[in-house]
Amino acid sequence: MKENCNIVKDLLPLYAENLLSDDSKKYVRDHLEDCDDCKEELEKMECIYAIENDTDILPLKSIVKKLNNKKKEVTATVLITVMMFFVIFNSYYYTEEYVKYSDGLIKFFVSPNGQVELAFNEKANTCRIATFKDGKDGYVYEVIGRNSLANKIRGLLNMLVKLITDWPVIDLY
Repeated sequence: MKENCNIVKDLLPLYAENLLSDDSKKYVRDHLEDCDDCKEELEKMECIYAIENDTDILPLKSIVKKLNNKKKEVTATVLITVMMFFVIFNSYYYTEEYVKYSDGLIKFFVSPNGQVELAFNEKANTCRIATFKDGKDGYVYEVIGRNSLANKIRGLLNMLVKLITDWPVIDLY
């Protein structure tokens, strides 16, 4: 009987957690009907397992919630920072500066089909044209030369392509 108790005591932790095969469960159950010592040992184990399984997970849930909130805060901060950088960069990149008039800043040509064409020097590469009536039968045209970092960079890229490849470049975007 003592030998059977040793075997059953080895199997009791698995029995308490319901991890034994059906045959082993039957063997342990049959033994427990006759052996009070092993039955007492099983009751102790079940009490210990009941205490271990009754753990409070609220602190863990609280930690997980705090970590998720922190992750959301970091994500929002990074997104806002990237958007601010994008807005600031674009506003600087595309902000046009007005170029003070000088001789040769903008040249006007009349094409054979009657259209007016403009040519800029390196200081200006875009312009704004406003039309006003002069109070008589004619018009006054106001031409303001402008430049931006984007246009300067595009001009440099055009120049680089011309230098490297010797290809005719109309414009590079």
